[in-house]
Amino acid sequence: MSGSHFKKVQKFKADFIDVDFAQYESTRTGLRVVFVQQQSPKIWCGLAVATEIFDDSGAPHTLEHLIFTASRSYNKGFLDRLATRSYGYTNAYTDEDVTLYELEAAGQDGFANILPVYLEHLIMPKLSDAACYTEVHHVDGAGNDAGVVYSEMQGRENDAYDLIDLASKRQIYPEGNGYRYHTGGLTPKLRVLTNEKIRDFHRTMYQPKNICVIVVGNVTEEKILAKLDAFEDTIVGHVPKPQDKFDRPWEKSHRSPRLTKSTRESVEFPEADESLGQIQVAYVGPNLNDNVTMTAMKVMTEYVSGGPVALLDRTLIEEEQLASGIFVEIKERLDSLVVFQMLDVATSEMDRVADRFFEILEEASKKPLNMSYLKDRLQRSRRVARWEKESTPQAWIAYVADDHVFGDRSGKDLRDVGSLAAYDVINEWTETEWLAFFRKWFTSANTATTFAKPSETLSRRLEQEEETRVKLQKQTFGEKGMLELAKKLEQAKLENDQPVPKELLQQYPIAPAESIKFITSWTAFAGLARPNEPIGNPLQSLLSTDKRGRGIPLFIQYEHVNSSFVNVGVAFNTHDIPLELRPLTALYAQCFYELPVARDGKRIEFEQVVAELERDTVEYSETLTGQFSSELLNTNIVVEPDKYATAVKWITSLMFDSIFDEQRLLSSLKKMIASLAQEKRDGDFVVKSMGLYVATTRESTARSHDLFVKGLHLKEILREMQEEPQTVIAKLERIREAIIKSGSFRCFVIGDVESGKIQNPVSEWRTFSDRLPDPRAGLAPLNSARSTRSEKAVEPGNLTYIMPLRTIDSSFLGCQGKGVTSYEDPRLPALTVAKAYLETIEGPLWNAIRGNGLAYGSGFVRSIEKGLYGYGIFRSPDAFKAFDSSKKVVNDYANGTIELDDLWLEDAISNIITGVAGEGETMLAAAYSSFMNQAIHGISKDYSKQFAKKVQQVTKKEVVDAMREFMVPLFEPKTTNVYVTCAPVMESKVSADFKSAGFSPESKTWADFRDDYGLGLDDLEDDEEDDVSDSEEDGEEQESGSEQDEADTIATDGNK
Repeated sequence: MSGSHFKKVQKFKADFIDVDFAQYESTRTGLRVVFVQQQSPKIWCGLAVATEIFDDSGAPHTLEHLIFTASRSYNKGFLDRLATRSYGYTNAYTDEDVTLYELEAAGQDGFANILPVYLEHLIMPKLSDAACYTEVHHVDGAGNDAGVVYSEMQGRENDAYDLIDLASKRQIYPEGNGYRYHTGGLTPKLRVLTNEKIRDFHRTMYQPKNICVIVVGNVTEEKILAKLDAFEDTIVGHVPKPQDKFDRPWEKSHRSPRLTKSTRESVEFPEADESLGQIQVAYVGPNLNDNVTMTAMKVMTEYVSGGPVALLDRTLIEEEQLASGIFVEIKERLDSLVVFQMLDVATSEMDRVADRFFEILEEASKKPLNMSYLKDRLQRSRRVARWEKESTPQAWIAYVADDHVFGDRSGKDLRDVGSLAAYDVINEWTETEWLAFFRKWFTSANTATTFAKPSETLSRRLEQEEETRVKLQKQTFGEKGMLELAKKLEQAKLENDQPVPKELLQQYPIAPAESIKFITSWTAFAGLARPNEPIGNPLQSLLSTDKRGRGIPLFIQYEHVNSSFVNVGVAFNTHDIPLELRPLTALYAQCFYELPVARDGKRIEFEQVVAELERDTVEYSETLTGQFSSELLNTNIVVEPDKYATAVKWITSLMFDSIFDEQRLLSSLKKMIASLAQEKRDGDFVVKSMGLYVATTRESTARSHDLFVKGLHLKEILREMQEEPQTVIAKLERIREAIIKSGSFRCFVIGDVESGKIQNPVSEWRTFSDRLPDPRAGLAPLNSARSTRSEKAVEPGNLTYIMPLRTIDSSFLGCQGKGVTSYEDPRLPALTVAKAYLETIEGPLWNAIRGNGLAYGSGFVRSIEKGLYGYGIFRSPDAFKAFDSSKKVVNDYANGTIELDDLWLEDAISNIITGVAGEGETMLAAAYSSFMNQAIHGISKDYSKQFAKKVQQVTKKEVVDAMREFMVPLFEPKTTNVYVTCAPVMESKVSADFKSAGFSPESKTWADFRDDYGLGLDDLEDDEEDDVSDSEEDGEEQESGSEQDEADTIATDGNK
């Protein structure tokens, strides 16, 4: 670019998608820029910093947090407020070898405004002692440890996954290798980490030559480079020159050595239920920059463990049922790391299961490979790679970031990011070559095997040690010392919270919402979906030419988007399923794609079914309560256009012709039972499950497949399956019959319909409709979650549950109150603005909760379906203190103690519009939104656009009124349902604090959430009770609880 200090390194095109790459490097600072030009109204950006550290201090992670606090020129909060005002969003995460700062913006102008400010925060941050004190770690005035990072890591470090991962690292990597350490920071190290160490890490790592700006979207390169040139004018002379000595992270480090022998170690994690644990097998894999070998490794790991008919899954999960799941990941680093994880393994069988794992691989290495299946996996892997880049353009960022950290500086390795040519190479490999590859990387490599074993003794010991440590800490400080700590914290808050000058913000006026380019799809309908009035678009005309499809007795909605793939799916009712069968719906959904089918009078075994599905599709899924509504079942298949008819046939076959095979059902049940162990260890998940259980009746499908119902019923279903399998099979047949008879199918097709690539778009669905028992039945209404509300959802209040969990070290909270019940409720725009105002990054709740280290995240949630409004607190050292502080913020605004600020109100509205734009950030997202609005919620296709206009007209009075009506009651005992999970050591204090505030806390155990659905299971043993704290043994009155309105109860802000 003429006149720019950024010189072109290279330009090239991707070879499998319409994407152009351009790479530049600054001659003044060494800053690198990569543009990934892909058509989209939204822009995604990653600022990648290669990072390496040789201790467990957490300096990379803590620095990531501090970057957002302030910079040389800008006070804390300006960056995020600018992003909000520019229809953008920022976030970040820290990995072991890179810290990636993320930026999304709805348009180029806003993006260009944010980028230089963001870069100043990275390169010239303030890193004040006050920010370090509140954000990283401090001891509060009560003598308790707090801080945003500290709370985050306290909630993670005794998690089974973190413990097994760290133990595995210690086996594989020697001292002096950066992958050996805990990048996030261990809590003992965080308590002594100094700000000076963080500053030293920044000086070493955050040099411009070690940063890459990755831009994905449709931008004008010259304009962005001009902005970067102007930014560099402000830092030249303050940063090292490109030619100055610099040791690039990971370039000169000790290369990851391959283990000289295999190792096997155990690590314990706190858990009262000692029956199930995890196994991790890890080893050093191929060099990341060997693209052909890495691609072959990806294909072979899918061959080995990529689904129920893959080598390991078929034997360990399906046949021998030794684990509930096996997952494999190739961690991309200069020398990659291959990691297998086996979940929910019987603790007493761990050695045998690990031995069996290696036996299976060894046996396979001595036999011919299943080349047909391997070739299918290869082609599917290629399809998935194409689909990923089309459906989620931001996925490019991680690949380019890896190249920045590990690739050749000439840029030659970057070309591999835009190429699938490696698939062509390995597609020509012979079986001999594949077998040699398999033996080299899957049977000859020395491995580190780690067992994560649950331990109740460890759980009690950690509780006692933490209680003793904090008690000693308080004694050491004494009352006088704690008063000084309280003053120090308040002083740090004052120093951090310097106001952002209004004049500075006003330099960046918010663009009108109309300036955002919303993606829209063409919509057309067929069959029962066709409206009475004519639709004037070419797509509807095209469908009319499919004469055999006229009068089809199905609701089918078509969304035309420019895509190389087609999404085909059906959403259907569950309300006709008999009540006593509801606990079986989870099993029905679990095995939907994993059963034999009847075809042309023959039985096709499940192995062939799965193999054919994987050959024909890009992805497929069956979900309960997930994609569109909490009370619907959804099935979805993604294929290439020439497989459209095949996709419809698969949905038909799996719906009507599947065979409820005894062995397949037993396998699915055992996997489901084993996976419960993971769910019950998650404090946030248990909070949501308590809220769902309390707020819904037995008629709720969401409730019937949630944690508490599954925990009670699955073992009984398994017992019945073992003793009377035909009884269970007959029940599943009744569930299928109820679904088919409901007449409530909402079918959708998303893809390039208008071009004609999809043949017979309507009539192909005759395959499905011809199987309906009564095609003339008409269209039945969909389930309504509102009809399944319990009395405690209709009239929330006077309910506070606290459940202690030995598996967590922090606390989680959720509460439920009344909400709006209609998308057209005139109060909804004001309530949405109120939520956005309070939650805005660096806004009132952010500063009061996260900024003071009271929780990792918090936020309001609405469920129009259930007519509920909620508030959640995520990973807090003191849930009540965070709850009480949240209450003060809300009340201060609601009663007029603090007035709404005009600029903050603008920010809030901008944030809402950004969210609306996000619903259509890709063609696929826009199409899904259109289907959900029209077919599921019964609102207009452009509802979100109209809603965006309404929020811009909301008055201050309406916002305050919404706070009073919906938010204030969430914090009052008589109008809210409160649920808390916490570490047992916290329970008595949490209970006492809520009691002192007028609540009536009750201590809850798993046994308190039992519903036999009329099956007479009251005497059924529920071994979940072993997981609660021993309140009676400890001689303390304790109370407990947990909440969340289904999937939308706790709002957090990621790692930032």
